Amino acid sequence: MSITASPGGTLPPEPDEQRFPARAEGRGWFSPVVIAVLVILAVSNFIVFYELSAARKQFDQQLASLKSELKERTAVLERRLATGEERHNDLRGEVLVTREKLGMTQRDLNRAASLAQALKQEQQQAYAKIGQVGQQVTSLREESGAQLGALSGEVSTAKSDIVATRKELEQTRIQLTSAIGDITKAHTLIARNHDELMELKRRGERNYFEFDLPKERQPRRVADISLLLKKADPKRQRYTLEVIAEDSRTEKKDKTVNEPVQLYAGRSRALYEIVVNRVGKDRVSGYVATPK
Repeated sequence: MSITASPGGTLPPEPDEQRFPARAEGRGWFSPVVIAVLVILAVSNFIVFYELSAARKQFDQQLASLKSELKERTAVLERRLATGEERHNDLRGEVLVTREKLGMTQRDLNRAASLAQALKQEQQQAYAKIGQVGQQVTSLREESGAQLGALSGEVSTAKSDIVATRKELEQTRIQLTSAIGDITKAHTLIARNHDELMELKRRGERNYFEFDLPKERQPRRVADISLLLKKADPKRQRYTLEVIAEDSRTEKKDKTVNEPVQLYAGRSRALYEIVVNRVGKDRVSGYVATPK
């Protein structure tokens, strides 16, 4: 049955596809809705992939940190294990040494016991010998009684001699006299013989040099000066000396025995004393006293 337009009337309605061609096209694969969905899916996939990558990277970092920490702990445990083994070996060595020492101690104790037994026997023998020696000492005491009496007498005599000698020494000290020097005109201690000179030396106030001077052409050195005997008169107990000190010569003329002959000599110009104790034929003897 065909439909025809009636005159003056309207045409019948056309199908939707003919009236809306765009709607018909939107029903295909490349419609805007499909594209939008695909874009959203792509963006979602990218975001998920990025998040997965970040999570994987963080996981790798944590895994590396855990591996490093595990490695350090493993090294620490290995060192502790090595230290423990070393300590174990040391303790084992100490135990072995202690065992050896205990064995030696036991041997030493046995040896000490043997020595103690031997010493006990020796001590008993010594006691027996001491008894014999005591008897011998008793007999020797009886025999030496007379000898001790004689020795006591000799000791008493020796004590008397010592006392007499001390008295002589005291007298020698007391006999030290003083004389007036020929330069200073002051009193000075002099020695008139060898014993008195020893007493002066003992006091240590000055240095003393003894001399025995014959009459000759060349002077003799005494201390740090030189002496030349020019004349000796035993009858009058007088003498004449020439004293050479450095480059100067001084004549001490007509001096008497035990008279302090003084002069200044040496670099410091110290006071020297010459004392003649004995005047013989062409010979005099005495001493030179110099400052300390």
